[in-house]
Amino acid sequence: MLRCCSCCWICCCCCISLLYDFFPSLICLLRRTLGYCPQFDALWRTLTVREHLHCYAALRGVPPRDAGRLADQFMAGLRISEHASKHAKDCSGGTKRKLSYAMSMLGDPGIVLLDEPSTGMDPQSKRFVWDTILASFKVILAKLPTLFKLNSENLSRAIAAPS
Repeated sequence: MLRCCSCCWICCCCCISLLYDFFPSLICLLRRTLGYCPQFDALWRTLTVREHLHCYAALRGVPPRDAGRLADQFMAGLRISEHASKHAKDCSGGTKRKLSYAMSMLGDPGIVLLDEPSTGMDPQSKRFVWDTILASFKVILAKLPTLFKLNSENLSRAIAAPS
């Protein structure tokens, strides 16, 4: 499955690159409709949690007047409000994962690619994040580590897990 996804991703990137030459506004549309939470934490070390959310809100086309409110909602919902002023380098692994998930959800994307979004979290935080994911979507496709396949039936209505 991963090989297939990688191949599709490469093809998509090439198509997007070609289409961008002819339709520059397509990139803006894709940024607004696609969220991505990578397995690793793609964070800037010197930005705070709040600054990350504001930056991604701007990239995703969220109006500036709504960015602060959305950032506060995501931080409260994911229970990371107390870390709002911390630099990413000073956050725990679980807080970084929650921040990565929040960044992928900003702007209400229609498609979100989640690559092991709860890796490195304590069990309570894992469950909370998966409950949040479940509440956010009608259909969920997520790459889960083999360890969590048994729990996947309880976590979502539709999961694609590599064998």
